[in-house]
Amino acid sequence: MAYTTWLILGFLCLIGEIFTIDFTLSCIGLSAFVAGLFSYLGLSTTWQLAAMGVSMLILFMTLRPFALKYLYKNKQPVASGIDALIGKTFKVAEIKENKAYIKSDGDIWEVKAQEALKQGDKVEVKKVDGITLIVDKK
Repeated sequence: MAYTTWLILGFLCLIGEIFTIDFTLSCIGLSAFVAGLFSYLGLSTTWQLAAMGVSMLILFMTLRPFALKYLYKNKQPVASGIDALIGKTFKVAEIKENKAYIKSDGDIWEVKAQEALKQGDKVEVKKVDGITLIVDKK
């Protein structure tokens, strides 16, 4: 293959990396540049593909983990689902049959507390026990 084809492939991969940001296309693009160098030196397509494969393997094992570690070093895990309720404050929406309930985003949750709750009390979610929220009265 002509070295210009490898260069175009490399640049397209690096441009595509802007949209993915996981360093996969960067590794492929840089490997295409290595294959382009082998093409420029006049080596056969077999050597070009071998160089691309070896350089891609090396980049995936060295550059990508390092880059991802650096990129995501300050990322905090995002709580989702029921875990996102922990630490939030709610008002007791209703009391039925000695059980307290809160509403969160249209969902109704049963809550339990150490002390008796009444409608309108503010509570903070401390932990989750099955489908029941353990709360403290504020």
